Amino acid sequence: MKYVLSIFIGIIFTTLFGVFVAHAQNYTPLAPLPLGEGGTPLTTYTISSYLGGMLKLLIALGAGVSILVAIIGGTQYVAAGIAPSAKQDAKERILNALIGLTLVLTSYLILNSINPGLVQFNFSLPPIGTSPMATTTPIVAEPWPDDASERAQLASKNIMVTGTKTSTTCKTIWEKGCTSVYQLGSGAISGLLSLKDSCLSCAIVVTGGTEYWSHSVNTAHRPGNSVVDIDNGSSALNQKIRSGTSLGVQSSCSSLGVAYRLTGPGAGLYVDEGNHWHVCY
Repeated sequence: MKYVLSIFIGIIFTTLFGVFVAHAQNYTPLAPLPLGEGGTPLTTYTISSYLGGMLKLLIALGAGVSILVAIIGGTQYVAAGIAPSAKQDAKERILNALIGLTLVLTSYLILNSINPGLVQFNFSLPPIGTSPMATTTPIVAEPWPDDASERAQLASKNIMVTGTKTSTTCKTIWEKGCTSVYQLGSGAISGLLSLKDSCLSCAIVVTGGTEYWSHSVNTAHRPGNSVVDIDNGSSALNQKIRSGTSLGVQSSCSSLGVAYRLTGPGAGLYVDEGNHWHVCY
């Protein structure tokens, strides 16, 4: 019975903390938090990304420590020989380790029920000593094709395309501060056009297109893909997107923020990445 209270308190704490994280996913910090997609400053984590990561680390550490303590207790039990007190101490250590492991596994189940994205582990790292894009394109300032045709299609509905520092398109590969929609997927173009038709008051500005070198290592921002970043400065646009179904943090489009699914005009996944919407059509 002396362990019942500890277990009960642990479960209550885990549940309340999980609910807090779930609500925090809709919170946007007043100032961007450092680091972002692929460890670059180009995008920012939301508060939910930090809390979710902290929960994952605590669960992993708790399970690891519990197993280690159980192994130590087992070793002490075997080495105790015929000493009753030493064996009793070893038994208590093993029991405490099993209780701790039970708490960790219970916490995992509770958090997975609240939001599966909170317990998704990803330990993949980019290769050391190689360029992030070395397997696809060499780092040279090669000419980048013109995107006038794609821009014209978007401009027909007053959809703007702008870079971080300039409104001009990208002229060369690895050029900084520019945005290109060259060979942007037809799904993205039609999705943006229909989104604008369904929300005439929405100011839609594309801030990220197919300029893959300005994004993360395994980015989907590439010619042929229907993935774009759009500015979140329009309150009408934000209201329109948040009227969709909230899916919480998930990984099918981006795990850097809360995802909303829109159906009908502009159908797609819209992920709140803090300073912009990352959209997968």
